[in-house]
Amino acid sequence: MNRLCQSSHGNLEAVINIAGYNGNAQRQLVHFYREKMTGQWSACAVVSSNAESGGSIIQSSSKNHPDQKHGDFEVIVIEDGGVLQHYTRDNTNPDDNGVFAWRLSATVTAASGSTPPINAIHAAPLFQSQLSMDNNSDGTTLETVIIDRHRRAIHYRCAQYGTRNNSVLHRHRWCEGRVIADWATGPASIYQTSPGMLMAIVPSEDSVNEYHFEYNTWIFVRKVAANGDPGCLYTRDDKLNVLLRIKHEIHERCYKNHNCYEAWEATSALSASFGRISHTPYHRVLATNPITVLTVLSQPSNSHDIEAIVFHPCGMGPQDAWMVLQWSFSPDTKEWVVRNVVLPLVIGMPL
Repeated sequence: MNRLCQSSHGNLEAVINIAGYNGNAQRQLVHFYREKMTGQWSACAVVSSNAESGGSIIQSSSKNHPDQKHGDFEVIVIEDGGVLQHYTRDNTNPDDNGVFAWRLSATVTAASGSTPPINAIHAAPLFQSQLSMDNNSDGTTLETVIIDRHRRAIHYRCAQYGTRNNSVLHRHRWCEGRVIADWATGPASIYQTSPGMLMAIVPSEDSVNEYHFEYNTWIFVRKVAANGDPGCLYTRDDKLNVLLRIKHEIHERCYKNHNCYEAWEATSALSASFGRISHTPYHRVLATNPITVLTVLSQPSNSHDIEAIVFHPCGMGPQDAWMVLQWSFSPDTKEWVVRNVVLPLVIGMPL
């Protein structure tokens, strides 16, 4: 899943599943943002009050109004009973109170072609590809991969129409696509290495595998690693990197970007401070990858800094206490440093 994105406002935007927000003991998916001038993180709004997984966030490039300057934020998250919901924040039209509010756009698992309805068991990625589903779209498509209760990795798609269709009712119509792989053991990742090359990484019982989408069919490409659950992907030094969680350690694999036939290699670019989840018996480490990494374009130097949101166990007492920190990697110093605190204390591992 991709918990972190950089918006056209210049801010970092994140969605984090936590308990205790605004005094609510239930887990909620909360939208946070880092203000570009001050670097300060703030909670913005609750996206979902019934979240059962971490969420994925992107800013869509599709424009639904001719004068729209900023694309909408899109989030998907699993709610009660394995229902994968799609939320949208319209970044052009505030509500009557002047607030840019999150609204439910669609239920992904109730998409056309899903018979019977699918129940998701792992957090899902969200990606906007440059592949058109039909001639009426704006040339882009929202893509995700759902792991269902039968452990199938299933591709779902949602055509984007932009100003060609302003109707909210028709803006997000998800369709069930092809099965990518059977016997998936964890969440998948989906991405593009070139405009026509849609790829996915899916973990299975004996390996983590990469697949290529071509002619409406998913084709096995190669093995990425022997085991592990894939987390986020990011670019560094013209190489695509994927983080794999193996038990309580985070491992990394990379290959040169735009070359889908080069073998994946092990790399050790991560800081030792978050390459392993060091915790006490009081910390309940959940089945999620505690790191989200994003490559961002820094201005005015135009260098590509790398930002990470990391969940750290903290404290030695009986509380299951965690903190959320923002780490930054500078291509100039080649070092990871703690840049800011997103959440100083939260009870229960964030998702």
